[in-house]
Amino acid sequence: MASAAPIDGKTQSRFLHVLQALRARRPAALPLRGEPDATGHVEMPLSKMQPGEVGHILSLCTECIARPHLLEMGFTLGTEIEFVRVAPLGDPLTVRIRGYQLSLRRREAEAVWVRVCPPDFDDILPEPASGDADAGE
Repeated sequence: MASAAPIDGKTQSRFLHVLQALRARRPAALPLRGEPDATGHVEMPLSKMQPGEVGHILSLCTECIARPHLLEMGFTLGTEIEFVRVAPLGDPLTVRIRGYQLSLRRREAEAVWVRVCPPDFDDILPEPASGDADAGE
């Protein structure tokens, strides 16, 4: 097996310059989930939603390279979006928007901010038993 040639100072300097430029373009760490507002809605990046959650699109990152592509696919302000699932290795994510399912890279999903709706407690809480209402009479 041949050994790699040593890197000269100029090549190493270029490599470090490119690496620093790439790190500068990386978005800052995103918060996990925002605080709920008075109505129970939470603002967060699409990538932080959980399967089964439903929300509405608030905004798209203005500096995102995929912004025009996301707009063409229907990611517009106020559109309802449902988070369907995450692939076993965490990428891609599947969402339902405008009646169709779409898979997105996690990086693309981080560029989409949504307002997640609170759960509908009528679907979660059991119906009271019919005998409970008569027990008090």
